[in-house]
Parts: sequence; C-alpha cells; structure tokens
Amino acid sequence: MFYRHSPETFYPPEITIRPQNLQVRVNGIAAFYCAARGDPIPNIQWRKNGKRVSSMQSRYQVSGMDAAAGPGANGAVLRIEPVRATRDDATYECMAENGVGDAVTAVATLTVFEVLIVLRGDATPRLRANGTRLRNENITKIR
Repeated sequence: MFYRHSPETFYPPEITIRPQNLQVRVNGIAAFYCAARGDPIPNIQWRKNGKRVSSMQSRYQVSGMDAAAGPGANGAVLRIEPVRATRDDATYECMAENGVGDAVTAVATLTVFEVLIVLRGDATPRLRANGTRLRNENITKIR
C-alpha cells in the first residue's frame, strides 16, 4: 500500500521495518534498522533504555535509509561501534511520529557478550560467553 499526499487525507505512522534483537561480541559492531510510512512522512528517533540516543557520542551513528524504506516512508539506521558490554547491553527503541495520531515504536534488545576460552585438564577448549557454554557452531572466529 502506498500513501499519496492529498490535502484532506493524512495517515498516522506505521512501522514497516522493525529492528531485530542482536547478540554482538564486545568491540564488535551493532546495527539496528527501522523504517516507517505515513502522511506526512514520519520522523524517526532512536532511544536507548527510554532516553534519546545522541549522535554526539562518537560510538553512536544515526543515518538515513530512505531509498530502502520505500515511497512515502522514512528509515534510519542506528550503528554502534565499538560495542561495550556495560554501556551498550540495553533495549533500543525506534520511534516514528508525524503529528497525525500517536507515535509508534518498535523495540529490540542488544545483548553484548565476551568470548572466553577455558582450558580444562584435558586441554580441550570450552567456549563460553558471560559464563554460558556456547556450542562450537555458534562461534566462527575468536580474536
């Protein structure tokens, strides 16, 4: 469905691309994607634990993705690099508003983990993330 701007008809925002939950290793990169449509075209803001994310922090970058969002839509990417365990392990929210109806939100969680290699008496490596044993197929490379 495409929205066309007409003087009599306005549509509240609707989120069309929702951010997904992420699991990212410490010092990695996290990227959340969000898009919304409406008439007028919605503005998108990112929030972390309920507080607006500021692009003034050098590790947080917010950029547009209008072409991928589609006609009559607006999109935004929140990129966090490098990811920090104690600072970035949080809930992130995409909020779209256009002055028509209520603002709409979509929420995703960033889980940050550290990979530790624990050697046992048999010298067999055991992979762990934050105290939880990981299956070998979940680890592709350890730096």
